[in-house]
Amino acid sequence: MKQAAGGLAKKLAAGREMDKEELSEDIRRAGGARAWMQAELVTASAMAGLPRVLSREELLEQTRAYYRDAEARALTCVHECPPQGGACAHQNFCLSPGEQPWWDESLGRMSTRVCDRWQEYSIRRSLMLAGVDERSCGLKLADVQGNLDKLRQLSLTVARFGADALGGSDRWMIVHARAGSGKAFAVGILRKLRQSSGRALWYVSCDTIAQALRDYYEDKSQNDDPLERPRSYQFVTFDALNPKHHPEWLRQSLDEVLSLRWRNCQATLIVTQASLRDLCRGYPRAAEAFSSATLCKVE
Repeated sequence: MKQAAGGLAKKLAAGREMDKEELSEDIRRAGGARAWMQAELVTASAMAGLPRVLSREELLEQTRAYYRDAEARALTCVHECPPQGGACAHQNFCLSPGEQPWWDESLGRMSTRVCDRWQEYSIRRSLMLAGVDERSCGLKLADVQGNLDKLRQLSLTVARFGADALGGSDRWMIVHARAGSGKAFAVGILRKLRQSSGRALWYVSCDTIAQALRDYYEDKSQNDDPLERPRSYQFVTFDALNPKHHPEWLRQSLDEVLSLRWRNCQATLIVTQASLRDLCRGYPRAAEAFSSATLCKVE
């Protein structure tokens, strides 16, 4: 095994040296480092923030393959990438998806950095995989109406709750939110948690889950149980949990899931317009959980 690894390392090193020799020849044919960069590295040079034209020796700190891919990535970033990022998600380059060419002053060579748009794309993508509809994935806490001081306080409350919940705590939070602000708040919380943890999160829109359950009961072979992940995931958000808006069979199903999560000490966030009394009456098996939850009001 060690001999095989050593042989592979030698082949990679030899390939890199050959690439650099070819790059050196390209620079010579172009008439020097400045001319080569003006022909081959225009967009990447601007994106990388090069402080000056590199010398031939400095250019040879990287390979021709890297510079080729760096220029292609820079062109994608400048001309194709939407504000929410992700244009490079399926590109196979020396640069990984989300990386941009960058001048590293400490190393004295071109390097890479992760762009801000990729971070946004990654969060939006993970929220979609967590059950949030694509249209809502960009919602933030700041989208909730309220003064700045109120939002700061809400952010601190969310941060404390999220750190405890994702750290293994069984904490529950009930957010009373008026119509229109509840989803922004719920998704905003998930965004903040996604930034700080890779733990499994799930989002349930209680206003739309009824149809998913009907489809599941009608043809189980074609659908996953919509309540399986709400039962099992470490952290789940139940958005629009309003018992007065749901038929009895749906209230019973949600009551079972909520009470199971309480018994299993699973962290839970509930966003609702309903009062605490309505929640306890509508989902009686989870009444103890509601009574023990942290309450937060969004104007």
